Amino acid sequence: MSEIRKQDGADYPPKTLLQMVCCLQKFLEINGRVEKFLLDDKYKAIQDTLDGLMKERSKQGMGLLQRQADVITVEMECFVATSFAW
Repeated sequence: MSEIRKQDGADYPPKTLLQMVCCLQKFLEINGRVEKFLLDDKYKAIQDTLDGLMKERSKQGMGLLQRQADVITVEMECFVATSFAW
């Protein structure tokens, strides 16, 4: 897990690493194999590695700023609702 990189060689943000582990767990579950990487003690190495990487990258400032959509005002919502024929 510590060697996973983007195509350009950059590290993934901490939240993305967690999502990758969750996606792998879900993939296995869909295919009939139930594994709990974040809860089961037999995966302590994965848990410790993920925890360490997430802390390290958070300290580096990775993933701290999250993009947010702009607020939609009532006027904007009314404009959209009246501008399109449903």
